[in-house]
Amino acid sequence: MKSNLILLVLMPCLLCACTSTASLTSYESDELVSVRHNQNTSCTLLIYRDPLGQTRHVFRRYGIFEFGLTFTHEGGIMLKERGRQERLIEAVEANRVTRHINTLLQVRQQEPEPSERLSRST
Repeated sequence: MKSNLILLVLMPCLLCACTSTASLTSYESDELVSVRHNQNTSCTLLIYRDPLGQTRHVFRRYGIFEFGLTFTHEGGIMLKERGRQERLIEAVEANRVTRHINTLLQVRQQEPEPSERLSRST
């Protein structure tokens, strides 16, 4: 009787834990629209679209999820950061996050100094 009672109490906790883990990667079943990668910074931006018309931008560094922006079909913008709960943000903050992503993806290898270029060409 006690073991059944313990199982009954623990079952909802286990189910909730499984649900929360599954929801983090649920976007991976959506349609992958675009992939941008920068080898110099090991950053990748994956853009997904789901059947409802929501767009999700997933930013990874070294293959590890850093954060994701979800543009909902109602017009809201949700931000999910690694280790934090998903939260609603304003367009200004979403713009800031998008600029940060673009900066990390566009960082190029530093150009050699002019003196180094001359010595290579001779």
